[in-house]
Amino acid sequence: MHVTQIFIFAITANEVQLQSIAVATMAFKCNWYEEYNKEIRQMILMIILRAQKPAVLTIGPYKPMTTQTAVMVMKAAYSYATMMMHSFK
Repeated sequence: MHVTQIFIFAITANEVQLQSIAVATMAFKCNWYEEYNKEIRQMILMIILRAQKPAVLTIGPYKPMTTQTAVMVMKAAYSYATMMMHSFK
């Protein structure tokens, strides 16, 4: 896997998380409590309630995939590669 691929995954996962947080805000800003009938208000309220917890893409069962995680992976890979290069000299 290339370095750019790791960061593309991380940026995409970060964007998914940010946009999922924005869902509740945008649903609330549509004036749902004034303009719609009771059934639609209940559906929008359910969207708002379910969108309170952001969607997070994870690296297997371990950690959420973020740009910070990608940087940690790159630092660890560099450290391991450096250690291996020095151990074979």
